[in-house]
Amino acid sequence: MLEKDMREPVFEWLKSKGYDVVCEFRLGHYVDVIGCRFAERQGKKIPDLLYTVAVELKLSDVAGVVRQAHENRMYVHESWAAMPRERLDRMGDRTVKKFAYAGVGLLSVYNETVSVILPPKINYGLQRRLWHRLHAGPASEMICSWNRRRQQ
Repeated sequence: MLEKDMREPVFEWLKSKGYDVVCEFRLGHYVDVIGCRFAERQGKKIPDLLYTVAVELKLSDVAGVVRQAHENRMYVHESWAAMPRERLDRMGDRTVKKFAYAGVGLLSVYNETVSVILPPKINYGLQRRLWHRLHAGPASEMICSWNRRRQQ
């Protein structure tokens, strides 16, 4: 199995959860797969981004996938690592705990099937920042733009 062989099952898994899916997206570094959920479109206005999920695909590099997926947590609500089931079957409890400590979810990919091994820690701080951005009134927008001009 190659990383590219895991991409399609992960795409389908995210789509089944209601996400729009993109691959090779740049968030400080390139993320293998990104899933986005948007608010309902109203007229011509671009819909608001409500929720984001990142998935890093790796065949065997546990330390690398934990590091990359942990870095993604700064930018997304949920960060996952997807690895082949054969690799996960050989993984010990201590190794799985590395994902849990990093707040990273773990997905098993076998043929066309994706299974959740460990759920991720949700980045609620990002949720609050998005909520404030969506619900900021004109006064707070004016203050923010005034502060930016003052700092320049």
